[in-house]
Amino acid sequence: MKRFPFASLVVTLALASIVRFQLVARAADVPASLHAVKERMEQLDRKLSDLTSEVEGLKRRGEALKESIGAKTKQVQALVEEPTKLSNDLKKRVDLFQSGEEQKQLEALKDIEKLASRDEVVLVCGRVAKDSPHESVRRRALTAAVSLGEDGYVAIAMAYAGLSGKDREFLAQELAKRNSPDNVVFFAFMTKDANKELLQTLLNAELPSSQRILFLSAIAETQMNDAFYDHLVAVGSRMEGEPGLLLLYAMAKKGPEKQAAAAVEAAVKAGPKRKDDAWPVIAAAYQNASKTTRAAVVRAAKQLGGEPGDFVVKTALAETDSDLKAAAEAAVKERQ
Repeated sequence: MKRFPFASLVVTLALASIVRFQLVARAADVPASLHAVKERMEQLDRKLSDLTSEVEGLKRRGEALKESIGAKTKQVQALVEEPTKLSNDLKKRVDLFQSGEEQKQLEALKDIEKLASRDEVVLVCGRVAKDSPHESVRRRALTAAVSLGEDGYVAIAMAYAGLSGKDREFLAQELAKRNSPDNVVFFAFMTKDANKELLQTLLNAELPSSQRILFLSAIAETQMNDAFYDHLVAVGSRMEGEPGLLLLYAMAKKGPEKQAAAAVEAAVKAGPKRKDDAWPVIAAAYQNASKTTRAAVVRAAKQLGGEPGDFVVKTALAETDSDLKAAAEAAVKERQ
């Protein structure tokens, strides 16, 4: 989580797209609406730059949590070393758990919050989630741990290494229900050794838009593959408002050609309410010097039409690069 790839990739002069247009057309020919697009791109670049600071803040929060959880874990585990200090209620629950029977282990978790101390609650949740052979028991313990808020982080840490992939998926779903800002930290950590199924669960978990953007940013460097890029475009196309536009803009500007083209198509398909948002994405994609992306830009410009659309098509057809020009010509000839 030390760097934010989107920001480092796309924080450049937003004017570059417009300048590139002007290389092949007189400045007087540039529609006023495209000057407005330049301003919008500058705003988007600033927001992407601001996210760099947010990721640094996320990193600091992760370090603080690690330190806090480590200290608290030692405190909780100290209870095991001094059994005389354990409450009678906890000892009865331990006996039930040691029976190995599923129903008795579930009974050991009943009204777990009524134990004498919070540390005892955390200890039971962590050890049961880690050691029970029964899925229903482990999941009941994980649900209880999540309900404890920050105190439950210790129980989760105690159990996590021994959890199966399915249990980790369940944990991610339970954490998402709590809707805590710390979910981004946990989810980013959970992707490190996640199998395909867990990764999909984490990517599809219900998160507020701002947290989702932060989470995707935090894991981007370790997930640089077509499937992840496709996911970014898909999320950007579904997500309303600035967060969705930021994703499409970033992918159009510096994504692989397939996904940059897909970002343009997604921006245009977003409908009349987001029509103005399509132009920054189109202008960003114009800098992506690939035939696939250039064809997508021309198709989008044709579809949106108007002075901006005509200008983009005219500019693309005047391209000095023969391959890019051929791609534009082919796109112009396509039927809408």
